[in-house]
Amino acid sequence: MAGVLAVCVTASALVPLNAGDEGPVRLLPAAGVGETALRTAPGMVDAMQRTFHLTREEAVARIGRGEAARQVAGRARVAAGSAYAGDWLDDDVTAVTVAVTDRAVARAVRAAGANPELVRYTHNRLVAAEARLQGARDVSGTSIDQQLNRIVVESRPGAEPAARAAVSAAAIDPAMVEYRTQRDDAVAATIDHHGGELFTTSKGSCTEGFSVDPGVGQLLNVPGFVTAGHCGPNQDQIRDRNGLFAGVITDSTYANTGRGPDQAWVPLAGLRDPRPDVFNSSTGGFVPVLGSTVAAYNADVCMEGQVSKWRCGKITGYPANESGIPVGPDGALRTVTGVVKTSICSDLGDSGAPVLAGNQAQGIVSFATVNCVTHPQGPTWFQPINGMLNSMRLKLRLPQGSPTPGPRIGGLGCGAFPSLGWYRFKCYSSWYDGTDPVVLSWSSYYSVTPEITDVAGKTATALGACPQGLASTVTLRVTDSQGRQDFMSAPTGCP
Repeated sequence: MAGVLAVCVTASALVPLNAGDEGPVRLLPAAGVGETALRTAPGMVDAMQRTFHLTREEAVARIGRGEAARQVAGRARVAAGSAYAGDWLDDDVTAVTVAVTDRAVARAVRAAGANPELVRYTHNRLVAAEARLQGARDVSGTSIDQQLNRIVVESRPGAEPAARAAVSAAAIDPAMVEYRTQRDDAVAATIDHHGGELFTTSKGSCTEGFSVDPGVGQLLNVPGFVTAGHCGPNQDQIRDRNGLFAGVITDSTYANTGRGPDQAWVPLAGLRDPRPDVFNSSTGGFVPVLGSTVAAYNADVCMEGQVSKWRCGKITGYPANESGIPVGPDGALRTVTGVVKTSICSDLGDSGAPVLAGNQAQGIVSFATVNCVTHPQGPTWFQPINGMLNSMRLKLRLPQGSPTPGPRIGGLGCGAFPSLGWYRFKCYSSWYDGTDPVVLSWSSYYSVTPEITDVAGKTATALGACPQGLASTVTLRVTDSQGRQDFMSAPTGCP
């Protein structure tokens, strides 16, 4: 951790904000969480022991601290408000750090149980700037390193000067960027049904993601599961682990077009009942799925793939955009945007596998640097679950009696019109779930301000402006009273 902090001091002047002689705030395990996991999901404990070289007692305590960290990070995000710049866990999951851009909120963040650190750029500003690099020809990948408070720009060997030129053309503050050369490893889509189980398509075998129910606006009134879009095109028949017909792929993006998020879902045929859990191959048991609260940077996450089985790692890039991925109908190299990078290892056949942080759904496996033998620390990238649910009008299937899930943005759309050499735009959005009161935060690389927020109706509009000839995006972040959040970005419509 000390090495990382040394980089941060020179790069973005990250400064601890402990008051007086107060030391860092340490996490105490959430009561009973690790013990419950030991009884109901022993395979999770076993995987934590293998991955992080822990005793059983240490793994149980670490799972408990992970749950405490999610609660602390949620409260601290609310306390930071518009000054929020990111949050992360230390490597041993003993403390939560929340980056802020305003000293005035430090005491409130610390009172929430997190360690505040002062940085230069808000998270919304970093997200808006990163969006301007999407599609840049000489940039092979981007992600946000919350600990560095920077955008990480990856390029192929020898292409860094061109990547720097792309950053300059996007009018991004040079101090906001860290450049890295992408390793020249083989990257492949993991093309190969209940969460974590096998299913097959015309393209090969894949893994079932999370169980879902139809949401508002979904015309297919049957339950099913989500998976990776590159597993098969629309209407492709799937067969379950016993080789029986189970349904057809629906709303697939990449397998049909090679564009958009790598996502699809399967409405299940016949008398099938998708359960609100993930299969654990190491025990034959199941891990219940209780929500989809977004985990912090550097948080522990685990995956159940039909090939690699139960594997764990950390979130290492959030969000990330990666190019040179052979996903799509013709196998051509394309860019996948909005994915999350992890240190989990996975293999061909793990595509669509569910990724969890404790009992919280995070996403489904999209692609990886295969395989676990040569790359035991990944990386594997997953498509975030909340965005998938929103765009396909689905909702996560949860056990009966589960608490209200966190907020989810149901849609975000903008339109623009010319005005005195600039373009003005208006954006419309809606959200649902979450516990009131909620806080909305709008951001864009140029300017955007809230117009109308109807909390009762869960709708909002915003107005903004951007120069002619420079396309831009707008991002909306919704945070509820428990600190759970969702965010979505969309083009402003400025040409």
